[in-house]
Amino acid sequence: MHKQPRYQRRRIALSAIIFIACLSGSALFLYVQTSIWLNAQQQNAMALAKNQLNSLFSHVQRSAQSMYGLAGAPCTTQTIEALRRQLAITPNVGNIELAASGEVYCSSLQGEVPRGADRRKSYQLYLASDIKALNGHPFVLFHLQNGNYGLYTSTDGYYIRNILESASEHVPVILSTAWGWMSQDGKVHPSTYTASDKAIVIQSGSYPFSLAAAIHSGNVIQTCLEDGRLMIAILILLSAAAALFSYLWTGRPRTPEKLLTEAMKNRELHPYFQPIVKGEHPAPVGCEVLVRWLHKGNIIPPDQFIPMAEQTGLIIPLTQQLIIDVTDKFAAHYQTSTPFYISFNISARHLQSASIEDDFDYFLRRVGSNINLVLEITEREMLTGNDTALNNIERFKARGVRFALDDFGTGYSTLEILHQMPVDIIKIDKLFTSGIGVHRLCNDIIGNITDLATRIGAAVIAEGVETEAQVDFLRHQGDIAYQGYFFSRPLSVDAFKNWLSANAAAGEP
Repeated sequence: MHKQPRYQRRRIALSAIIFIACLSGSALFLYVQTSIWLNAQQQNAMALAKNQLNSLFSHVQRSAQSMYGLAGAPCTTQTIEALRRQLAITPNVGNIELAASGEVYCSSLQGEVPRGADRRKSYQLYLASDIKALNGHPFVLFHLQNGNYGLYTSTDGYYIRNILESASEHVPVILSTAWGWMSQDGKVHPSTYTASDKAIVIQSGSYPFSLAAAIHSGNVIQTCLEDGRLMIAILILLSAAAALFSYLWTGRPRTPEKLLTEAMKNRELHPYFQPIVKGEHPAPVGCEVLVRWLHKGNIIPPDQFIPMAEQTGLIIPLTQQLIIDVTDKFAAHYQTSTPFYISFNISARHLQSASIEDDFDYFLRRVGSNINLVLEITEREMLTGNDTALNNIERFKARGVRFALDDFGTGYSTLEILHQMPVDIIKIDKLFTSGIGVHRLCNDIIGNITDLATRIGAAVIAEGVETEAQVDFLRHQGDIAYQGYFFSRPLSVDAFKNWLSANAAAGEP
């Protein structure tokens, strides 16, 4: 009777020793493997970011080279117009400046600049946040020198921040130039960055910048705890019941990709509609379909899951689900006596897929004759020269589908893409709309865009319209449609139906 408790104690003690020994050994193995994996993942992410930055800077360099002949030119009206014309057609460029001995004397944003008001450094590529025209706004400056004169093109630092954020999934990544460095949160530090000995550093072979990220033991442990619980659970489950195994397995951490996949399966992604209006008394002529993730009563903003969906390829099944929902919940039942178009954002990956025509065939076969389809090209990837995408576009156009170029003037919306892939609608980015009445350059850019659209026979939609003053300005620019909070925020399907009932229909843009 006394041997059983002692035996039980020995069993418990031996089990505890074995459990601790196995847990310690597996923890060491897991740490080493996670460290190797984390380094590989980080290097791949940084290599991708380097390629994206090289591509971005190549556009900036071509812009600078095309304006190189203006270095040293007097700041006349013709010079300023040439700078602004180049700014309007070049992606990722926020400002072009001419300088003499480092002093800016002519700018596409400010026009003529008083001598001594703004100075630039002599580095070919560097970071700055002290451009007086847009104080506190991060910029990357690309510099070409012609004797005593220099030409500087400024790239919006927020593009760089987005690239750094994408590469900083596990550990923060910084961009370092000859002078100035930027952290993944978009903050510019006006000093030289010194990487630690253990940091991962990737140097661009094309431009004078590097990317750096330091992986510490804390990062490895955190990754183990977040992504390696399954292996830890397996060791624990050697002495646990099947019920505990099932409980631990189902409670394992999930990646954002899996959460989004599960959200689509649970129908947590819902279409929202933002009206597009037109006319002296603005009335609805169409709408843009957006998507909102409603998770446990909370709305997850699109910028937190759309980029990940594009990177992982989930953007295609997400768009397919959106097409069905829009068709079944609204488009197939909406009756209108005047033309009305429904606009979907389409990624470059989807446009290049073989399934895209079948995907939208569900919509086209079920809507009325006055309901038209518009596809907005949104992904910031060059589509020119891609035969599959161009063939898909031709087939869609033959069926009356129109194409819109979104965020014109900010991404890869170049004259090349207009030449090789003619679009029917140009959407003015809200960056320029918000500057109406604030920055004269924005007024000029909008005028250039509307003039270009008229010449190529494209309609124009102004995004981000929020004030009556913006509407008044745009009304004088020509036949423009409007989209923005001044008229309506994005609405759920029921709220959008009510909004349409309360507003008169108008002709198509």
